[in-house]
Amino acid sequence: MTRDEESRPVPAMAGLTLGASLAGLTVAGIAGRILTLEEFALLAACLAVAGTIAALVAGGGLVAPLLRVLHPPFAAAAGWRGISGFARALLVLVLGLGAGLALAFGPGAGLFGQLSPANELDGAAPTAGGLVALMAFAAALAGTFAALGRRGLETAFAPGHAFGGPIATLLTLALLLSVMWGGGPLDLMVVLGLVLFGHALAAALAAVLLSGEIGRQAAREDDAHGPRAEGLIHLALAIAASILASAEIWILLARGDLVALAQFAAALALVAAILAPLAAAHAAIGPFLGALHAYGEHASLERLARAVTTVAAIPTLLLVIVALVWPSELLSLVFGPRFAPAAPALRALLPGAALAALAGPGLAIIAETGHTRIALVIAVLGGLVTAGFGLALVGPFGLAGLAAATSVGLALASLLANAHLSARQDLIPAAYRRPEMVLASLVAFVEEVGRLFPARRGEDAAQSYYQG
Repeated sequence: MTRDEESRPVPAMAGLTLGASLAGLTVAGIAGRILTLEEFALLAACLAVAGTIAALVAGGGLVAPLLRVLHPPFAAAAGWRGISGFARALLVLVLGLGAGLALAFGPGAGLFGQLSPANELDGAAPTAGGLVALMAFAAALAGTFAALGRRGLETAFAPGHAFGGPIATLLTLALLLSVMWGGGPLDLMVVLGLVLFGHALAAALAAVLLSGEIGRQAAREDDAHGPRAEGLIHLALAIAASILASAEIWILLARGDLVALAQFAAALALVAAILAPLAAAHAAIGPFLGALHAYGEHASLERLARAVTTVAAIPTLLLVIVALVWPSELLSLVFGPRFAPAAPALRALLPGAALAALAGPGLAIIAETGHTRIALVIAVLGGLVTAGFGLALVGPFGLAGLAAATSVGLALASLLANAHLSARQDLIPAAYRRPEMVLASLVAFVEEVGRLFPARRGEDAAQSYYQG
């Protein structure tokens, strides 16, 4: 069977994304109940650092050099020549290794030790450094899967969640449950070790699958351009977006308030779980967005984005309402009563989450249609607003002020993405508002779920479905 005849597991991509979100919330909930607030805060800080470095690797140009090393003939046929890519990749790699070493042995370990009087991270710092390296490696592997056209495998291993990629998160949950089932002791060191082991297993599995993919794939004509060398401006935007994505964590770390950091991290984890249906829906349609754009089917792209966003927004908004009415109860149920004081922060985060749910996959569409730099600029602007307002509001208003700043930054990024699409591509990805269109979206989703999702490759499915 040729590659064009292979099935793309689109429903599996959506299910995996949703499952990873729930698994991550479960791991966070278990950690919140068994760790002290200081330990939970340090766990959140370690994950934020690792996720930042992973995002930097994903956007910093490490994929093309990795392909060169793994398969030089394929890379040569793809045309990814020039020293600029290697220079950017080397810079990203040095930054990643530096952050890992700083967490393991250098100033980072000392900083965390000073923030916590009990020095909870003294023994766990080397593990945190290893986690940084593994997440960065996972990001490079996922980017290589994407370059090879294997979007399902990219979704499975890309570290887009708090606890890493979906496979790594599910493995971490399985390991954590097995230790709990066996009655083993659980503290920060053990939890970080389980996260590290889950990532190591996922990375090993990804490396095995990648070697098989590269070994049996010849260079395709539509891969000939590869990732373009965007230069230092693109790299600077990628660095800024990676750092600002966790601006709230850095603000609370700088203040040295680990209790507030733990409670705010719990509120963020709950909001991420509330947005899980939306993330799963966008993961499912991701492969089709670029294909529809390439075929010039902008009307079909808009219909697909709006219908899927409408369907996903319904459970998301229901969860938002539940969290607005019972924030303390929800936090206590998931994380334990010690996290109930984060209820005002959770309430302040929810308006931005609701707007993001209704706005649709604007940033994803911008990136999928070849405007990655614009998507990065919008992400940076949203992060700057979050950081600026967060620094100004956290003092007088506490966690609620910081959460309000986060909500404003998230809403601004969504609105800017939609404004750009409306002005430049005459495209609106937001959910439908008219009741008849909402009903039509639900009916179409039920009718087409067995026809659109188990499709062949995204390009073929998009062309046959919308042109035939």
